[in-house]
Amino acid sequence: MNKNGHTEALDRILGEAFVARFDNWKCVRQFKPRGLKFFDFIFLAHTVHLEAPTYTALKDNCYWYVTTVLDAIEAHCGVVPPTSHEDTRRQTRYSFDPELTGRWNGLKITASNPNQISVIVSKYKEARTEQMLKV
Repeated sequence: MNKNGHTEALDRILGEAFVARFDNWKCVRQFKPRGLKFFDFIFLAHTVHLEAPTYTALKDNCYWYVTTVLDAIEAHCGVVPPTSHEDTRRQTRYSFDPELTGRWNGLKITASNPNQISVIVSKYKEARTEQMLKV
């Protein structure tokens, strides 16, 4: 119940209630990775963590981590093009401008490095293969 006594239904899983407050933002990145399994997502995120395990304010920070994970997923899996009306609606509602991401108070503090993404994806594939051989 909100402060006016009305009941509000919030979709906390999809984050729609949160994102709706920022409809004019151009930094909501969304895509559907092709065939990404939850195990692979976690393993890839862990591989990114191993690449830079120590947080630094201006280089290996939360913006870098999220951008790198998303870029690595996109590089490894590819992207499924929009196939439904809902996909198209969401894509036009939350447009994405990569120049606006990774900023704090207007200052660009991170960007992904294509060479680093390539190395991370290679390390991920190698580590995943080793892990699967143990199973």
